[in-house]
Amino acid sequence: MSTPDTSYEHGAGSPAEELVRPTEARGDIAVRAARYPLKLAKHALWRAVVANKGLSRSVLPAVFRPATALVPGHHSGDIRHENGRWWLDVDGNRTYALPDLASNATNLKQGTVARLLTVGFGNDRMVRRYELPGFVELEPEDVVVDVGGYVGTFAAFAAGRADIVYSLEPDPLNFSCLAHNVADRGDIYPREIGLWSEAGTMAVAPVADASDAHLCEEGTLEVDVTTLERFAAKEEIDEIDFLKLDAEGFEQPVLEGMGDLSVRKLGVDCGEGEGDNTDEIRALLEARDYRVRTKGHLLYARL
Repeated sequence: MSTPDTSYEHGAGSPAEELVRPTEARGDIAVRAARYPLKLAKHALWRAVVANKGLSRSVLPAVFRPATALVPGHHSGDIRHENGRWWLDVDGNRTYALPDLASNATNLKQGTVARLLTVGFGNDRMVRRYELPGFVELEPEDVVVDVGGYVGTFAAFAAGRADIVYSLEPDPLNFSCLAHNVADRGDIYPREIGLWSEAGTMAVAPVADASDAHLCEEGTLEVDVTTLERFAAKEEIDEIDFLKLDAEGFEQPVLEGMGDLSVRKLGVDCGEGEGDNTDEIRALLEARDYRVRTKGHLLYARL
């Protein structure tokens, strides 16, 4: 498996994981402050800005460049708010769309933005975690289905290693960002659809962080859902080589919708803490004759 690089071209590959590995919260706050003063100062400034919706939209564009200069190995960038989205301009030649910061403060504070400015789009450890080297890996001829596409980071990563990627995202705002971010890729097919155990309509749960968007039974925002088997049939996919699944705790209904569809390899985020459904997912897949391995709350399976 090739290793990602710091290029901002989609699907390029290189080792930059160390640039974004989070510091573990260990020891006394004074010790941590002495050891990581710039890191803590940067996070304090960022939190103060994003805590207020109006303040973030008026102040963040002005403080963004000096604040992100504290990120090791960063690329230059500017951010602006427009039409309910944040637009991140990187190095003056590439623009990424991200969900509104007011409802996505945590993810943008220490996740998506920092990774885009250091290792690029789709080139960091958060997307590589869906592979388990030597067991479940992306391969050149693979047809990939990305369930829980969010803004397209995994799709961009997978497209550089596989043949075709279908990236599915049910939340309209997230999907609009995904579609923009992969618009220049002919090997990525974004689809505004949710997957469930049966076809119909469901709602998108209101969440504080847009990256946690998931389906629910009742809500004000209704979206179309289908089964994995029906989706594959509509797209004329005979077999899925790699299924990446992150449905925020609702992975089981997605897998129940596989029907008779052949899926060779899976990388599944089974959630964390009380929401961890690793045991249920393992049992479901082993009953279908998959070999299964786990690493924390991540599950890998192959036929």
